[in-house]
Amino acid sequence: MTQTQFDKIIRSKTRQHQNDSFRFFWASLALQIIVYSFLTHVIVKYWGSITMLVSIAGILMYVPFTVVFMKKFKSMAVAHGPIKEFVVKQLALLESFYTFKKRYEMILIPMMTLIGTFIMYELYFPYMNVAIALFFVTLASCIIAIREENKKSFDIPLSKLKMILDDLNS
Repeated sequence: MTQTQFDKIIRSKTRQHQNDSFRFFWASLALQIIVYSFLTHVIVKYWGSITMLVSIAGILMYVPFTVVFMKKFKSMAVAHGPIKEFVVKQLALLESFYTFKKRYEMILIPMMTLIGTFIMYELYFPYMNVAIALFFVTLASCIIAIREENKKSFDIPLSKLKMILDDLNS
């Protein structure tokens, strides 16, 4: 086997694990578009109300995540170079985004759940006990879904990229 063939195989395997994370990217991007659309709709429709201010706060909370999200995934998509450098770069970019994501979500998810619940309470469910139940059910389901998505889109691809890097180092 030539070095070129070996590099091609390693690059293919690395891209395969990277694609697991890119599937997260597209789903997350779609979710962010939906969130921004919903909050913008509420701002326009309920201009001048407390609900409008809460929606603006929600958008402002999401913007830093979206900016970092787009920068990290763009840099992952255009990464190239010698095979070992490529794998190291992919691993570093994925790890740094995953670390940021976990930290940011510790604040973002409870706050966005609270904002979403408040908006639903104000607009559709004027019953406090329904709003409280909605908040806790939504928060619990988000935590479970995020944990599973992190495992599938980050933990597994990161461990496989580390194994590829170990193989390259040995």
